[in-house]
Amino acid sequence: MANTKISDLVAVAAAAGANELAVNEAGTTKKATITQITALLHADATFTGTTTFDDASNATVALVDNDGTGYGMSITQDGVLAAGKHALHVLNGTVASINAASAIVHFSNTIEGTTEPILELGQTHASSTADCFEIGQAGTMRSVFVHHTGVINGEAAVFIYSPTDQTDVDATLLGVVMGDSASLAECVSIENNGTGNTLLTNQVGDLATGKYALYIDNDGTPADGAGRALRFDGCDVASTKDPLTDAEAGWLGVNIGGTQYAIPYYALA
Repeated sequence: MANTKISDLVAVAAAAGANELAVNEAGTTKKATITQITALLHADATFTGTTTFDDASNATVALVDNDGTGYGMSITQDGVLAAGKHALHVLNGTVASINAASAIVHFSNTIEGTTEPILELGQTHASSTADCFEIGQAGTMRSVFVHHTGVINGEAAVFIYSPTDQTDVDATLLGVVMGDSASLAECVSIENNGTGNTLLTNQVGDLATGKYALYIDNDGTPADGAGRALRFDGCDVASTKDPLTDAEAGWLGVNIGGTQYAIPYYALA
């Protein structure tokens, strides 16, 4: 069979790792098994240019299965990204294909007892002025939706922590800004269907001079009867109230130095 063409050979029923193929090693014809070739393809490899995966089926296009302790996938972006370019870009060309059970990017952890974050974003360059995480939402649904079905044990569904001494008096850990002056939407809305506190402010540190556990700065100049900086629904009597003897909804009970005070909502405009 020395002069038999490969195309004239009998096809195997199914390729096996022990099957042998002819290879040329430095001018000498040798044999290699499919297992050896597969191991070579699975070894560390460097790709230049663009690698394209194109599949129209419903199968997984690219699968990374890492049983080791190293990175499952690592992207090192050394170049300065051009405008509109990204180190990782995921584009869904058919928006209508997204339904309630699917997402463009999905992170899932099924390992019980893990203490590591499912998704971690780190900006370690102290001189950077770029946002660490940015969401651009041009649609009509939520920009961020946290659906927490687990039982929270002394934690928070959303937690912001800064261990750094923040010396900028204008800085804030959480900022919510409605940029459109014509907007009538609520800037922050809290709906509590439970029996716990709707809003709890726990001021642990000693407040500096001119600082408050709750500070409302109303820069607007509403006309009489218009919007107010703070309102407690239920109060419709414009008269002084004694918080110890008069119980009426719409009054803010305040304890200052052990003495109780009642403040009507209209006095807080």
